[in-house]
Order: sequence, then C-alpha cells, then structure tokens
Amino acid sequence: EVLDQVVFAASTKQTQPEISGVLFAWEKNSLRVAATDRYRLAERKMGVLQNNNESQEVIIPQKTCLELSKIIGNQKGTLEMQFSGTQVSADFNEAHVISRLVDGQYPDYRQIIPTSFTTTAATEKTPLVNALRAVAIFGQNTNSVNVVFSEEKQQIVLTAESSDLGKSSVELPAKIEGAGGSLL
Repeated sequence: EVLDQVVFAASTKQTQPEISGVLFAWEKNSLRVAATDRYRLAERKMGVLQNNNESQEVIIPQKTCLELSKIIGNQKGTLEMQFSGTQVSADFNEAHVISRLVDGQYPDYRQIIPTSFTTTAATEKTPLVNALRAVAIFGQNTNSVNVVFSEEKQQIVLTAESSDLGKSSVELPAKIEGAGGSLL
C-alpha cells in the first residue's frame, strides 16, 4: 500500500538518478518512504517491526519498487529488507528480490513542505476523482488542471483547456475554510 501511494511520483528520467528512485529512510521504529520528480511529491510514514535503531537512508530504483509492489500485492506477510553497500535484498513469503541501490544523495524535499496553510478544502473523494479524470482529458497537452477554491460559494472548480480539444470545467460542492484561491 505504501509503495503504491508513493512510487508514482518518482521521476522516470534517468538524467537525475537520485529522483528516479524512491527514498527509504528509517528513523528508530518508523520508515519514511518518499518520491518526487520535482513537480510532484509523495511521502508516506509507517511503523516497522524491527530496525536495529539505526537511522539509515537508501534510494531504491523505481522499477524495483514497482516489482516489489506487484509481488506483495494484497498478500499478508512480512517484508524483510537487508542492505549491503550498493544492493538491497528483499524477502517476502517465497519471493526473493535483489537490486542495486541508486548512488547519490536524495534532495531535502522536507524543506519545501509548508508548515501552515491559508485554505482548507474538503470534498467527497469519488466525485473529485471523476471530475479530475474528466477535466484531465483537456489538459493532456499542458499537463495542468486549474483548481479554484471559492469560500463564498463553498465549491471547488476544476478547469483545463486545450487548443486542440477545447475546454472543460467541473464544479464540486466543498467545505472551504480560509481565503479562496487557485492552484495549478
């Protein structure tokens, strides 16, 4: 579950090998998994069963993480990971995967995460996902969807425009607190 929620944000370009992988950072009894392509950022924290109480960071290639996610699927079991200088070994049930690690320093992405927010918006998940899918068709060329929050109208408006396909706009009811605004 953690891999599925993070791995999509890793860069697919090999020009910056550090961000073409997924960061695994162990701190006491927790694991922080993060990925970014400099435009998107995904991070997930979870507890771990055993960690020798060492702080350690490694970068595992995106393709290895995708394969691990497929192997694990929805099965129950314990994933055991071991590291040696340049390699990771992962054991899950009967599967054994060995991969190289990405050499380099992962960027300090935590410094760009805001500590406070001026606007909070809450809406239903399914209508939001459906609206994003519908509007994204019109934003394929620009890879952008404009999101506008209106505290006055208590709604979120999603829009995308393409010179080839036209324009799409979807309004969703939402609970908005704070100043309205837009997000690209």
